Amino acid sequence: TKRNESLDAKNLLKSSIQSEDSTLISILSKVITLMTAGYDMSIAFPEMINIFERNNIVIKKMLYKFVAF
Repeated sequence: TKRNESLDAKNLLKSSIQSEDSTLISILSKVITLMTAGYDMSIAFPEMINIFERNNIVIKKMLYKFVAF
């Protein structure tokens, strides 16, 4: 269900906040894909805010896309 997909993505994101940039980019890509497919990803907002302190420009762009959507 949509709720389970959202929770799975949130838990995956929460567990990978301290991981490498490449891993985090793939997880953010999944979250944005689910979001554009109509899933409610507002549940992942607190985890997304914790990632804002990264210095990787690709991650920053993906975070801005999440917030702006």
